[in-house]
Amino acid sequence: MQRFPRLGRILARRPRAAALLASGVTVIVLGTLGTIGASDATPDDFRPQVDRNADTVTAYNDGFLDGRADAMGDDNRDGRVDEDESGWDCRVMGNRVCGSQGDANTAQR
Repeated sequence: MQRFPRLGRILARRPRAAALLASGVTVIVLGTLGTIGASDATPDDFRPQVDRNADTVTAYNDGFLDGRADAMGDDNRDGRVDEDESGWDCRVMGNRVCGSQGDANTAQR
């Protein structure tokens, strides 16, 4: 005769959702407490730090934008190349008429 007849059935039964949730919460809480307890951090370590390189990054980005504007011929740096700027190519941009309108071979109104 078996001494513990229901033990096999108890161990083979699927756990309930509440038991899984409780064990998961327990693991998270104990892990968090263990991590915080083992840390030697002070509240000063968690305060936002001042970025000492902010001026350098801003200057770098401004230089990048200026360099990009120079490369594309945007003289006034408004983000687009207008007709009187150095990057304007009258053969492929606008109405494709180079020079003044009086020099064009098209009929004027």
